[in-house]
Amino acid sequence: EARGCAEAEAAVSYAPGNCPLVLTCPHDGSLRPADMPDRDPQQPGVVTCNDDLVAPADQADRYGLEAFLIVNNVDRLKVDMNRSEARACQPGAAASVTAYRAYHGRVRAALEAASRLAAAADDNEGVGGGHPLLLDFHGQDHPEQWLELGYGIKAPLLDSGHYTAQQCTLKCLCSRSGQSPSELISGPHSLGAYLESRSVPVVPSARRPSPGPGANYYSGAYTVHHYSSTKADCIQLENPDYVRSKQCGTVSDEYCGMLADSLMDFACYHGYVRSAGNKLQI
Repeated sequence: EARGCAEAEAAVSYAPGNCPLVLTCPHDGSLRPADMPDRDPQQPGVVTCNDDLVAPADQADRYGLEAFLIVNNVDRLKVDMNRSEARACQPGAAASVTAYRAYHGRVRAALEAASRLAAAADDNEGVGGGHPLLLDFHGQDHPEQWLELGYGIKAPLLDSGHYTAQQCTLKCLCSRSGQSPSELISGPHSLGAYLESRSVPVVPSARRPSPGPGANYYSGAYTVHHYSSTKADCIQLENPDYVRSKQCGTVSDEYCGMLADSLMDFACYHGYVRSAGNKLQI
């Protein structure tokens, strides 16, 4: 385990990438340092259970690409990396705040590096977006058993079909593509559509553009709201319970493959990365 405040920063795992994709996993930790007080589960909005999800990030092996990867190793009982700092831990918990700032410092550094890679590709090729894409990985056990893609739009608004680019977390893509947010979120070249083509139950998508009244759906929390801007696009991925191993928390290889292929189709089509034959390159 991490040994107190002095080692709080070591509780964040980081791997640099070679493309403008950033993967974050804020709820995968199991470390419970003694100098980090437990969060009070009785307080409004406090959730202390982990996702038990190893981010399905096998793009490197499949495509020669390596996404930036940031994984929190501290248990959610101690600190929630997918909340604002004020809500992430118990008041006055200095070690928890140190770990929180270390995690988000890594996220910011990864986005800055990914932005430089995207800008370099933009200059070299003369086309493309010049913006990174952040994918925030989670797990959920909703009875619908679908993959929930969160773009910052709550279910009732998604159900209505009436929302703007400024309300979603794909602001950069909306701006440079000229497409409406509904086209990017549930159109034929949306991430949901690519997943659907591989028989992954998913919402929103071309066939299921919204969860529908009464359905369970996570629209996206702090990470995607905070980091989506005119400089980066963000999507929260809430992976269903059935794809995760109860014993070790890993995700099935078949699901990882379908997810990686769909992510690459989406990233390539929309210019986050570039295609060359059967290979993908910056």
